[in-house]
Amino acid sequence: MKVFIAGATGALGRRVVPILAARGHAIVGLSRRDENDAALKAMGAEPRRADLFDAASVAKAAEGCDVVMHLATAVPTQPKGGDWRLNDRIRVEGTKNLLAAAAAAKLYVQESIALVYGSRPGLVRETAAIGRPHKWVRSAAEMERLVAASGRPAAILRCGLLYAADDPRTKWIIERTRARKLPYIGDGDNVTTYVQTDDAAAAFAAVVEAGKTGTWNVVDDRPVPAKEFLSWLSTQLHVKDPHRLPMALAWLYLGPTFYSAVTASLAVDNTKIKEELGWKPVYPTFREGWKAVVRALPK
Repeated sequence: MKVFIAGATGALGRRVVPILAARGHAIVGLSRRDENDAALKAMGAEPRRADLFDAASVAKAAEGCDVVMHLATAVPTQPKGGDWRLNDRIRVEGTKNLLAAAAAAKLYVQESIALVYGSRPGLVRETAAIGRPHKWVRSAAEMERLVAASGRPAAILRCGLLYAADDPRTKWIIERTRARKLPYIGDGDNVTTYVQTDDAAAAFAAVVEAGKTGTWNVVDDRPVPAKEFLSWLSTQLHVKDPHRLPMALAWLYLGPTFYSAVTASLAVDNTKIKEELGWKPVYPTFREGWKAVVRALPK
């Protein structure tokens, strides 16, 4: 199949492209710069110039493609104080343009985030309704609504928190943990569900190969409480245990927006994607994946 990918040179896209190319698919990548052209060609993809916010150029770039995939993001490197407006625009305006460009496609594939479920107890499956997501994630919920309302044959993959050795946000977590500037809040029992970026890329390749429509959680096998994760990571980095920040002090110090983001608790189930797409994470828990991150750090 011929697959058009917006975000083909991003952290996720540059992993998806080689997988699909190696399996015999023809890959077309949206490109805005000469360096992106070179990167796409090196991965075995055809670059086509387009501006994600220009519907006509996106439609022209996606002409003749069987699959249109939206992997474009602009998540700030440092969440606190970061500007989320471009990411919101990519999720909403970019999605509208890509859906229009997918009018003749067999499948539209959308990267989303598991945090659209909001913060809630229990193990969350795809049958759960979208909850009350954090303000940084509301545009993802709107993005999913646009996909559902479009009538396009679509696959939505709700990823856990992505991480990899070459990811800026992963490096930020490592740096803050090393400096003992990443405390757990309260009892540290709020839960996060991760997925290593290579594992997530394999899930996107699997949905293209299967040609199926639906919604799947793309997460590892074991959600982890904040205190356990930060204590374990501190041990791996050979630094003292993380500090504990009382909840009231954290509210004052972090501000309500960042506080609500870092105290959210969400455990997500991956049974459906394993059963329906045969996907299985190479890094089944945070321990295997983050250990690989630590091993890749400069000596």
